[in-house]
Amino acid sequence: MATTARKKATAKRPAARKRSSLKPAASARGLAAADVALPLDDARIAPTVELVKAAGGAPIGAYREPLSGRPL
Repeated sequence: MATTARKKATAKRPAARKRSSLKPAASARGLAAADVALPLDDARIAPTVELVKAAGGAPIGAYREPLSGRPL
């Protein structure tokens, strides 16, 4: 038997894509940082504060969700 030179089959890899840098949006969305914090005596979260206290817990903070503005 004669030996023959075998060529390795090489698959071409697709060119690697450059990763683009993450840039902030051109305009700010949602609430400003100062508008996010809520005091615990705010009327919008009073029922939740009472539920936490009735369950034996201690509410430690409240805030408005930055995009929707819902009090949490």
